[in-house]
Amino acid sequence: MRKARVFIAFLMLFSVMSAVSHASDTIPLSCMHKKTYLLHISNVIKGCEKSEVSLARQKILFANAIRKYGSVAKASRWVSPPYVSHHPWGVAIDVNYPDEPVGAGWLELHGFKFGLCRVFENEWWHFEPVIAPGWKCPKLVPDATYSVD
Repeated sequence: MRKARVFIAFLMLFSVMSAVSHASDTIPLSCMHKKTYLLHISNVIKGCEKSEVSLARQKILFANAIRKYGSVAKASRWVSPPYVSHHPWGVAIDVNYPDEPVGAGWLELHGFKFGLCRVFENEWWHFEPVIAPGWKCPKLVPDATYSVD
């Protein structure tokens, strides 16, 4: 029961901290409208509108993955493009990445109680709310492959 309370406190803190920025107001921020998917550039201090999500971090991660793996197809195995990833929407978390898998191991065993499941075979750290709390987690998919087809 104590671990459950600690985990819930972590999720609450995560949601609060993800809404706070300590960057300067000169840093550009890519925002995508939740319904129309139109993009525009804001700044970190102003932030995205309530009807939008920020794509900045995921965009950087995807660009770095393309450089590392050499192509969009290979990069998509490890990092989803910003308009596909569930991270900018606030419905995916990476736990203990890249340090150690202790917290992710606990979450893999107990996350179903909260509706959180590990999703990808190749990402031990990635969890999403894909079930109702208490249900059985679905089979893992091989990777985060994205296809433009």
